[in-house]
Amino acid sequence: MPARAAQDSGQRAGSIAAAEWARLQVTAPQVVLTIHRYLRQLGTFLAPRSVTAAEGALRQFARWLVTEAQITAVADIRRDDIEDYKVWLAARPRGGGQTITAETHRQRVGLAGRAAAQSGHRRGHPQEARAAAEVPR
Repeated sequence: MPARAAQDSGQRAGSIAAAEWARLQVTAPQVVLTIHRYLRQLGTFLAPRSVTAAEGALRQFARWLVTEAQITAVADIRRDDIEDYKVWLAARPRGGGQTITAETHRQRVGLAGRAAAQSGHRRGHPQEARAAAEVPR
């Protein structure tokens, strides 16, 4: 792919992501704030492309929280919510009608659990946070 086409594609993807975050901000500002704070933390030790991948996965998780679980605050996430997300994610189709790989599934569920755990620790609920982060794979 020529460099210009790749740049244009990246800009479109960034615009789509920004628009989705803006929609989520209206419905669940606390979710957006917490996830963006977590992404900033990840940026201190992960490579930029890894943070971009995490942003996409956490944006998908935020969308699921709002539309499927009707959760608008990360502090309200419980272990069973993460388990429900795990089942939902496994059933999501991807290109070609296939589901995501086991490794992608593991990474996304773990990332969602760790993001939820960060909020629990800040809010003084370490036991619930640990339970959310330790969802069986």
